[in-house]
Amino acid sequence: MSHNPYASPESNVAITESVSVYSPGQVAGGAFLGGPLGALYFLHANFSALQNAEMKKSTLLFGSLFALAIIVGSFFLPDNFPSTPINLAVMLVAQQVAERYQLSKKTIAESSQYSFHSNWRVVGFALLALMVTIALAIPLYFGLQAMGAVS
Repeated sequence: MSHNPYASPESNVAITESVSVYSPGQVAGGAFLGGPLGALYFLHANFSALQNAEMKKSTLLFGSLFALAIIVGSFFLPDNFPSTPINLAVMLVAQQVAERYQLSKKTIAESSQYSFHSNWRVVGFALLALMVTIALAIPLYFGLQAMGAVS
């Protein structure tokens, strides 16, 4: 095999891509816009990116139960009850989990291993989570109504 003088020189430098994660603020914003399923998605995605299988599984289990409890529980609230306190509670819980068990904004910003997901991605997935929540809530409501649990 002959030497090609036009080929680029070989290098031993390893090119590593950074892992994109959501900051605690992005998790909080996504939870506020996307509700409990948004919180579940963003926390689960971060644990997946951080390769924390145990917390990923726990988040899926407890987050699903938490989301179902909030969705079903909302049917039993008075009609004039504001949704903002519930959204704020979900947002604060999600933010606290992200701050305690995941990476801080400062850690992500200073790391060459991690980078932030786009805020547009947060908005998009949060709105998708909100639509899924509505799609799940409708049959749950009619099922509870058929059982006589709600009017």
